[in-house]
Amino acid sequence: MAFLTLIYTLMTTSPDVCTGISPDGLMKAFCIQNHVRIEKNCRQKQNLVFRSTIVKTIFAGEMLFIATKKHGVYIYLRGLSGSYSLKWTVPHDGLIHTISWDGKYLFIVDIKFKSSVYRETNAGFNLWREGQYTTESVRKKEDSRFKVRGKVVSVERGSAKINVGRNHGLAEGDSLEIISIRKKRVWDPIKSSWKTVEVSRRQSINDIKTLMDFSCYIELKLNQDIRVGDQVRYTTLSPTGPAKARKWPGLHQFYLEFGPGLMLGEPSVLLRGHYRYDFPGIFTLKTGGYTLNFNDAKMINGYIHGGISLDYFEVGIGGGFLRFSGGSEEGVLNQYDKKVLHKNYVDYSASSASFMKPYFSSYARIGAIDGLKFELGIRTTGRDFAGIWAYLQIVANIHTLFLDFDFLVVEEIKDIGYVNNINMDHISMLIRIGDRIRLFGNGGSNTLFLNLMFGWQMIDYYGVNGVSTSFSAGMEYRL
Repeated sequence: MAFLTLIYTLMTTSPDVCTGISPDGLMKAFCIQNHVRIEKNCRQKQNLVFRSTIVKTIFAGEMLFIATKKHGVYIYLRGLSGSYSLKWTVPHDGLIHTISWDGKYLFIVDIKFKSSVYRETNAGFNLWREGQYTTESVRKKEDSRFKVRGKVVSVERGSAKINVGRNHGLAEGDSLEIISIRKKRVWDPIKSSWKTVEVSRRQSINDIKTLMDFSCYIELKLNQDIRVGDQVRYTTLSPTGPAKARKWPGLHQFYLEFGPGLMLGEPSVLLRGHYRYDFPGIFTLKTGGYTLNFNDAKMINGYIHGGISLDYFEVGIGGGFLRFSGGSEEGVLNQYDKKVLHKNYVDYSASSASFMKPYFSSYARIGAIDGLKFELGIRTTGRDFAGIWAYLQIVANIHTLFLDFDFLVVEEIKDIGYVNNINMDHISMLIRIGDRIRLFGNGGSNTLFLNLMFGWQMIDYYGVNGVSTSFSAGMEYRL
């Protein structure tokens, strides 16, 4: 009778809508039309909302596989009551075309017809092979290195130590695949709620750099998030490059820079400092400043910003202050026609001057912090423009090329002698091109960068017009 019910359901349900039959007592039918929806001609009356189009469903005993086009495969287990609950998710890079299940291995084929094979374990589904369908009989013919299984036991300064080595059959230069198991909140469309599940995915493929009898070391590339406890196995696949750029929650960034201007201009010194903290979540805090010193004038800029930071976008607001000092008021008069002064004016003071003014600022970043990015910020003092800054960055694995521009301008109304209300613009500007070199680390905690820069720095304040060519060096440490 159950068989006849199944045949009747298949015949009376539109084939382009219903794609699977649930073995739950009365054979409930799951209907799919862009999103999973239960129509009137299906026995189960509830809505299932997935994040992308369903491409295939598979019922295998107590397991239900639902493959989505963009968001991987959802795997459900049937409980004693007959209802299904989400057990695992299998993320997949690229658009999924179809899936198949042979009782032990899950095959995922993308729209380019490249297959990925996942094996069922007690902890979930782990990526086993990529690029071809592989059977158990083929695997038995492979060399013993495919049986090697290890774990990451420590991560320090951009290197990861793994507890397998020469005595396990490995050789220097062999490739190891790093598999992570992370807890992740995913949407359960059956229960219409969020659920925390363990997700297994490949983090990277790295060559062995240092080999010992019972352990080995691999060198991490930029943004590769390798952690203690990650699973390791031998592979013949080619090593992967830097991982997708990302934000590191809970990371402290400290930066110090020294930039002397000693050639092709007046002597000058630039001192710069910066601190950034990315809170767990979406908020970030930045504070810092710099001072530019010439022989007769000095400028100080200090600021603090707060913002919302995502992997590829950031916006923020804040404020700071500008302080110019040095120079002389005699220098101001040299910029103007002295004919406007009284001919008998001789009582003029040439004492040093100083000027300070607060400002408001806002900024936006497009692109990842350690990826291709562009940042633009603007300063204002009330209704007056007070300068901009811009930063363009192009990233490789070790080297990061960048262009840094910072322009400051504030207006002061000054009374001097018999000349009233002279409007003075005080200006400071930095233009640098540079290379940020990753000395060690993967971009996260315990990473050190060296910045080498060449450019120009200038100041215009009370008659002091200083311009010099600078060679700067900076160090950035992340904790």
